[in-house]
Amino acid sequence: MKKKSWLIYGPLLLLILFVVVSCKKQSRSDLQPKNSDIEDAKLWFEANIIKTEKEMLATPFSVLPETSEKRIFARMQKVGKNLQWNEAQVHSFNEINYVTVPVDEPIKPFSKKSFQAQRSFVFYKNKLGIFQMNVVEIIGDREKSLNCDAEEVTNLAFRNMYWDKAEPLKNFNGSIIFYDAEYKPVSSYRVSNGLWNTAKIDVKNIKSPSNPSQNLANPDDEPGCVTWYTVGFWYDLNTGQIVDWEILDVVTICPTSGGGGYGEGGSSTDPECVSTTVSNAENLSNTTESSETIGFNIYDIPDNGFYTPKAKKAKNPIWKCITSYGGWSLLSHEDGIIELQQKGATAAEDVWYWASLSHNSIEMLGITIGGSVEPSNGVGTPHVYTLYAAMELDFSVKYIVNPLSCPYIPVLPPYTRSYHSTSTFWDSKPY
Repeated sequence: MKKKSWLIYGPLLLLILFVVVSCKKQSRSDLQPKNSDIEDAKLWFEANIIKTEKEMLATPFSVLPETSEKRIFARMQKVGKNLQWNEAQVHSFNEINYVTVPVDEPIKPFSKKSFQAQRSFVFYKNKLGIFQMNVVEIIGDREKSLNCDAEEVTNLAFRNMYWDKAEPLKNFNGSIIFYDAEYKPVSSYRVSNGLWNTAKIDVKNIKSPSNPSQNLANPDDEPGCVTWYTVGFWYDLNTGQIVDWEILDVVTICPTSGGGGYGEGGSSTDPECVSTTVSNAENLSNTTESSETIGFNIYDIPDNGFYTPKAKKAKNPIWKCITSYGGWSLLSHEDGIIELQQKGATAAEDVWYWASLSHNSIEMLGITIGGSVEPSNGVGTPHVYTLYAAMELDFSVKYIVNPLSCPYIPVLPPYTRSYHSTSTFWDSKPY
């Protein structure tokens, strides 16, 4: 009788046992993303990171001076206000859940608008169940759109960093830097055409060497406000030498405002030499494209061996294609020819047409401070419309910063920037 009961109920009991075991495996919290992970991360951030920073800022000035870099660059409260918790995402990978939270800020957060960037926070528990966080700075290449899903890039970048992987990041070209909860750099990577590579990249805030009182963004600012340069350095992993660098931002930070921008806070190993070098670089390359006409070189052109002063003339425009805040500029020289089409009763009533226009050369005007510049000759695209003409110019400038022997920065290598300038329209009159 017992044997018969086992034959009847045994398979049923095995089925129930299988279902119970399966349910237990599926209920493991570290395998299933939950919305509560977002709330847990938010509570931990406020109870630990924000609380710790508030306590630090409450330290008497006699212990932690008002102008100390640690106090100035305490930014978690400032950035934390822009965390978009309503857009947070929970991910699960290799038995660990992690939460990505984007920061609400402009896609071009720097004063140097040729760079786009996005910042996110990542919260997770390590295998010991201890909460940790990383700040992720995503900086696109110069003059390039990020052209990517920033949340997806953050997700894949964290996986690659944390688990030492190299999954491709589609449609992304740029740099990715990870920081810890104190905003100290942890690791950095370079992504080219989606391919992930370890790199050495620093984004540092370097104090201006000028007198603080001369650096006020506004005369009404409080005393003690100082100008800081946010500078990106890209290194050769093998030699340790700087291969590229860029002044991303120039900001004035006051003792009570604090710095909430990108990059590591002011370095305690920041010698005046480094500041002077970066200041020289900023003065040297702080330029803007221009279209200002300086004048014309007009003269008669002989035709078929005979001097015919009213049949054809050279009208060679000279215009400013770059203006520098350091006082120097670049002049573009063009070769133009105008022809007399209809003789009027007076010279003022003569009708002249543009016959041709071509680019000649680029000339530097003025004196550079902090280094030297070497412009290319450029490539001109003329636009000729009989009564009016203009020049569109593509060119590059090599900037060579005066070398200084600095403990932190050996020598800043020359760097080249590309420009695109277009002149105003010039009429065809011979005067």
